[in-house]
Amino acid sequence: MKHKASVIIAILLVLVVCSLCAATVIPQNAVKARLTFTAAFYSGSDGEKHYDTNYWVSSMTDIKAFRELWFKQLFESPAYADLYDKDRNFIGTIPHGQYGEIIHYILPQDACYIYLPVKREDLSDAALFGRKRAVNTISVGNEMKTINNAEETPLENIITDGGMTRIFRTVGVIGDSLASGAMTYQYDEAEDKEKNIEMFEYSWIQYMARYCGSKAYNFSDSGMATSSMFTNPSFKEIYEELTDGEHLCQAYFIALGHNDFNYNTPVGTIDDVDLANCDNNKNTFIGNYARIISTIKRMQPNAKIFPIMMRNDVKYGTYNKGIREACSLFTENIYPIEMDIYAIERQDWESTLGHGNTMGYLNYSYQISSYVDWYIRRYPDDFKYVQFIGTPYEYSLGLVKQ
Repeated sequence: MKHKASVIIAILLVLVVCSLCAATVIPQNAVKARLTFTAAFYSGSDGEKHYDTNYWVSSMTDIKAFRELWFKQLFESPAYADLYDKDRNFIGTIPHGQYGEIIHYILPQDACYIYLPVKREDLSDAALFGRKRAVNTISVGNEMKTINNAEETPLENIITDGGMTRIFRTVGVIGDSLASGAMTYQYDEAEDKEKNIEMFEYSWIQYMARYCGSKAYNFSDSGMATSSMFTNPSFKEIYEELTDGEHLCQAYFIALGHNDFNYNTPVGTIDDVDLANCDNNKNTFIGNYARIISTIKRMQPNAKIFPIMMRNDVKYGTYNKGIREACSLFTENIYPIEMDIYAIERQDWESTLGHGNTMGYLNYSYQISSYVDWYIRRYPDDFKYVQFIGTPYEYSLGLVKQ
């Protein structure tokens, strides 16, 4: 299929450099940030400023409007470009390139401020450029259209009616509490105790199903990790429902990784995967993620699969990289949803006591369906046989049989 080479190349590039891209040209639509500098300091890997007469460092510069940055690296270790959240808490550094190289970096969602160091002799060359985050614009009654602008990003326009996502009549999500509409409530105010409750009707996929007119299945639960369906008896019913043949879907979303991070699941490598028999995969994040994909393909070979990366790449970056590595093993019907790169910044009103609330899950559903709509509009030939997925007609039309 036409888009496969570009998708695979994109995945491999991300694997090599993660979110750091060696860009040699700053795009014309990038905005130049205003920088002011203080003499005799540099910002270090600890998020602190350190005295050094050979360096200058920028003031804490506001980058909330930007999704990605470009700058010439005019510093060396131990100096780093440091990132901070909205409360000005240190959250990480931008990885080093070569001295004098133009650095291109995709910002994590919580990055709001930056310290940029520069050697004293290079101060006149110091500059910082950014491209704006996607704007949460609303489009009702989205129509099929060809994307003529190759630079359109997946979430450049947010739609609220599902757009072309409505072509799927059955969808499912394999995920954790955030895919289950989990809500947090306080049950003992005196002791400040909280509990979660799954309210599946408020999950983002059920919202999406309602405005798309499709049927949705939650193969999900709180605490679920990539290994849970295969190793934990508490999740046996979810695996049975997923594989019983009565809940087959045309599209599957995989929304896992938060609990693998919480449980310190070893990320592993692609060597943990046995493509000939996924049951032999090693019990690592990559091994189990690939096993989930293989399980779907074994049940419904032509289903469209949408693995979702986690927001906050500073925290979950290693696992997002693992998702990309697992996806790279499969050449058909895999459409990564890179929320670590493109997600719109989460607002305070979208969560209550740490978990999403009904507004947050609805808003997230708009982003996921908008991303799927973007894929369909960008690669329409990939989706012209969706209506035959899971029917006796699919293989006679030249679709893949695995």
